[in-house]
Amino acid sequence: MRPAKFTLFTMIKRGNNGQSFAQRGYAMLGIIAAIGVAATAVVVASLSATAVRNEQGRKDSNALALAKQALIASAASSNTQPGSLPCPDTNNDGLSDLNMTSGACASSVGRLPWQTLGLPDLRDAAGERLWYAVSANFQDLAANHINAYTTGMLNVSQPGQDSLSGIVAIVISPGQPVGNQTRDATSVNSAENYLESYTSSTLTATIVARDSTHNDQLSVVTPADIFSLVERRVAKEVQTALQKYYSAPSNPAPLSMPYPAQAAVPVNGTYTFPSTVVSPPFSTTVLSGYIPSDDPTLVLPAWFSANYWNAVLFYRVDSNCVPSAVLAAAGPCGAVTFSVPSNSVLIGGTAGAPGSGTMAMLGFNGVSTAYTNFKTTVINAAVQAQPQTQAQMQ
Repeated sequence: MRPAKFTLFTMIKRGNNGQSFAQRGYAMLGIIAAIGVAATAVVVASLSATAVRNEQGRKDSNALALAKQALIASAASSNTQPGSLPCPDTNNDGLSDLNMTSGACASSVGRLPWQTLGLPDLRDAAGERLWYAVSANFQDLAANHINAYTTGMLNVSQPGQDSLSGIVAIVISPGQPVGNQTRDATSVNSAENYLESYTSSTLTATIVARDSTHNDQLSVVTPADIFSLVERRVAKEVQTALQKYYSAPSNPAPLSMPYPAQAAVPVNGTYTFPSTVVSPPFSTTVLSGYIPSDDPTLVLPAWFSANYWNAVLFYRVDSNCVPSAVLAAAGPCGAVTFSVPSNSVLIGGTAGAPGSGTMAMLGFNGVSTAYTNFKTTVINAAVQAQPQTQAQMQ
């Protein structure tokens, strides 16, 4: 009898649909891989979109910051009216525009005059030039009188928060067109087709979250931004003028400082600040007050009196440095030590003993109420006593 022949079969259980478990496993792996690829694509796309938005925001912020710094520098360096700002550009050529008939700015809102400011052709992330609104009383016009007490006329509001007033200028990145804005050759200089945050009738810019109808980005210029530099420039120029006065051949009392003015006197619609000498109603020499405007030996820039800087600059002099004391040889001029406020910036002074050897001191107290977030800063400029040779005294 022949032995039975056995054949080994690999038994594979099949499902109801006829597919093997191995086949079903391969299919599941394929599905998981596909889901992973799709999820990765979504994450990459999200990261890419975020990176693009961040890059756009960075470009907008950089352009706005550069424009703001250029405006502040322009205000501080003006040779005709320190503190003033150029008119907006109303025809998109990069230059500030005046109304040739009235002599005023052609408009209080327009594009940033980048060529006038010495800037490159600044653009935001959307490729648009920046726009710019400037307070009427800070425009570089002869009719304006700009000094540390001048406050802006523009406002910034944000829903749910206090409005900010006294703004000098607002720089705006317009971004892509939103809402009904149209940007073509006929509307290229039309503010309403670029700006949705600024309203000319109320001189107010409104900050709202970005949505389908709002995408303006703003940067504001405050009085504090401008006068923190302008005051230093003014103090230095007056300090230099007083030091020249001290040694000027035309000085009525050689090696003396001018008498302070005690009050402003209106003359033909303007103000003068006459020197106060020893005469009624003053029984003693006045040692503090204003920079005088009637002393021909004290030569200051034309813009100083024209913008009433006398009224915001306080002047204190050593009692032995006024003409009457110098002529009477009452004592050494410049031996006094002035006390300097702790929050002040002293120009000059002696190392280790600020204020010693000082003939006179200047100080500002402006802008303290012009901008709610600005803390008062007193800036002092010391006029230092300097050794004089016999030749200089003759």
